[in-house]
Order: sequence, then structure tokens, then C-alpha cells
Amino acid sequence: MSPTLRSLLLAVGTVIATGATIYTFSGGTTVTDARDAGMFNTCTPRIAVTREVVAPRLRQRLLDDGAALRPRQSHVRLLRQAYRCPEGDGGTALVLPGWRAMQRREAARDDAEDVLPVLNEVVRDVPCASEPGFCDVSPLHVRHAPGEVPPCVRARPDAGLRCLRREALPAIAGGDGGFRVVDMGRTVTPRALAIDAGACELVECSVVAGEDPEEAL
Repeated sequence: MSPTLRSLLLAVGTVIATGATIYTFSGGTTVTDARDAGMFNTCTPRIAVTREVVAPRLRQRLLDDGAALRPRQSHVRLLRQAYRCPEGDGGTALVLPGWRAMQRREAARDDAEDVLPVLNEVVRDVPCASEPGFCDVSPLHVRHAPGEVPPCVRARPDAGLRCLRREALPAIAGGDGGFRVVDMGRTVTPRALAIDAGACELVECSVVAGEDPEEAL
């Protein structure tokens, strides 16, 4: 990554799967600035799989594009255009131009209290070939990732099938060392503990302080 390009970027986190540093544009930087700094010549296009708390405008864009979101759901898994860039120490960084651009657009709205995704994570990044045509659209391209399965579950709001969880009974706590089955109801629990995840509603595992999990997840 060139010093000129690096001066345009702001570190915002790390990729969960690899530990690579995540960057987005700083200040008033634009895609044109990054292109002039050689970003698109020295970096490899990738697709970032993200978990985000999306602001209303982006949520509406996703719905307009056909995303199947629950009413008032704001925790969403997305695909974003990204660039993997070489670091001076031999490692790599991941640049997401769209995060900063979306922040600037949302911040321009009057209802600034619900401006920005406050919980943004990059789960991993994958080759452009995994989603044909995705990387040909725009450096700011974003799309719902319906194939990404959230790591937690809870009972469906319309009842129907029961969402059941295995719960260990360790002998040291007076149990027999086996398991019991618990009806989770609307309690969120790891998907790996569900007896049949298909009978449950797939959701993220946590919310931001002040959010109602019944609505946000």
C-alpha cells in the first residue's frame, strides 16, 4: 500500500476470520481520490461479508432490491465491495470504501440520531468469482447476503414448530452427565445448541445497547 493511499484511510477494525486490518476512507476522501492514489492498481478486488446495524435509508434500499427482512429488522448480513491491499510488513489490509460513503450519506439526513451502523463487523472476505458480476458494479456496491446463516436462533413468533435446545446436566451440578431438552421460546441461543435449527428463527446473537431484540434481530 502506497504512503499516499495509506494517508487517505482510517483503520476501523479487523476481519474476524483472518485478523487483517480493515480500513475505510477518512475525511472527505472519495473513490476518485483513491483511484488517483493508485488503490485500484495495487489492490485486489474482493467481496467482504459483513454484519451491520443498518440505518433506515440503507435498509430501504435493501428492501427495494428484494431483500427479505423482518419488520424493523436492522441487524443484517451484507456483501460489500472491498479491496485487499498489501501492507509494508508483508501482511494484507482490507479496504471497504462503502462504509465511509454510506456514513456520509446517512449523516446528511435530518434524523441524525439513527445515522450510522454502530456495530459493523467483517466476518470474512471472499473472491469476486464467488458472486459473479458483483465486483463489476461499483467500489461502493452493497447487497443483502441471504445465503449467510446467522449464528443464533430463537423460536418463531408465529409458534408452529418448537425451537428446542440441548442443555447439559453435568454430574458435578447434581445431574446425570447427560442432557435435557429446553423449549427456548424467544430466548436467543447459539445455533449449534439447537436440536433442529430449521424449526427456529435464525438471528444474530447480540444487539446494541438500547435496542429491542424483538425488533432489531
